[in-house]
Amino acid sequence: MANSLRALPSSRSLIILEASGALLNFSAAGRQLGMSQAAVSKQIQALEATLGVKLFIRSNRGLSLTAAGRRLHQAVSFGLNHIADAVNEVRPRFQAGRITITTTIALASVWLMPRIAKFRSDHQEIDLRVIATDDILDLPSENIDVGIRYGLGQWGGVTARKLFGIELFPVCSPSFLASSPTFNNVEDLLRTTLLHVDEPNSTDADWGVWLRAVGLRRGAPAGGLHFNNYPLLVQSAVNGQGVALGWGHLIDDLLSSGALVRCLPTTLLLKPAFFLVNAENVLLREEVATFSNWIIGETRSLRG
Repeated sequence: MANSLRALPSSRSLIILEASGALLNFSAAGRQLGMSQAAVSKQIQALEATLGVKLFIRSNRGLSLTAAGRRLHQAVSFGLNHIADAVNEVRPRFQAGRITITTTIALASVWLMPRIAKFRSDHQEIDLRVIATDDILDLPSENIDVGIRYGLGQWGGVTARKLFGIELFPVCSPSFLASSPTFNNVEDLLRTTLLHVDEPNSTDADWGVWLRAVGLRRGAPAGGLHFNNYPLLVQSAVNGQGVALGWGHLIDDLLSSGALVRCLPTTLLLKPAFFLVNAENVLLREEVATFSNWIIGETRSLRG
């Protein structure tokens, strides 16, 4: 195969043949290819000399293909179209000046969106499209530039850079804490209203798992309030409806503002973390690199 390929005429001459054969006019082919009529004619003559066969019949009535010209033109047209289809399949369909990001519902709502305004004010030339889902999306096939995923960083087809880990600890609103009995130890949590998230990808934030991990043999009580996503649970805690498991660093802003407070110092460090992911073998566009570097910078202190 290698020897056969080396025997082929130049790709440029074949492209000129395809245009000339389709238009049957060297001037029109030149305009399509950004060449002069004389340059096209010279390239065709050189190709004919290389092959040792006439490809075109030049007459007063115009230009036509010889039998050999028709055969070669048909093959070249088929090949170039096939290559063009393959290029379109493998080339990511990204829109210039736009970045598509995917991340979990919790991170998007509680941590990312409050910070997006700062990025937008600094980079007004970049449009952002955020897909909040707890599903693991395939970045190239979904035309996604950047993912922020929660897990152990072992996903196929992507490069992963750790952003920050997660600690779990009980939180509630100041008003709820003031109106509740004093929390001295984890057993006291069993006598209050616990807020639960019932979502398959949030099993780490399950009260039963957390209580056992910090040394309590009894499971969490069956009552309390249950939600299907973490942002709703956080909002319920802010509204004073019970005690939630806080994900540090996701809720750092709410702790800093005083909207939430820690009930107990007891903390559980999780093995999974949040990672910045990009598709392997896809060159980062300038705007994607800008956003990725911004995320790395925003989380630098959290990795300490």
